[in-house]
Amino acid sequence: MVIFSEYGIKVAVVASLSLVEPRRLAELVAQNRGVEVRIFLDLAEAEIWLQGESAGLPG
Repeated sequence: MVIFSEYGIKVAVVASLSLVEPRRLAELVAQNRGVEVRIFLDLAEAEIWLQGESAGLPG
């Protein structure tokens, strides 16, 4: 997992609401291990986050 932080790799996961666990445990565990990851329900929001623009979104 170190490679993600060393190279500044961001991971955006886009999934339907039915596939996202309510507490987003997988996202939290990955973040705690140094991976800059977010789970999104909307592709456009994921693209904005990946490009580094916050646009009022957390993270």
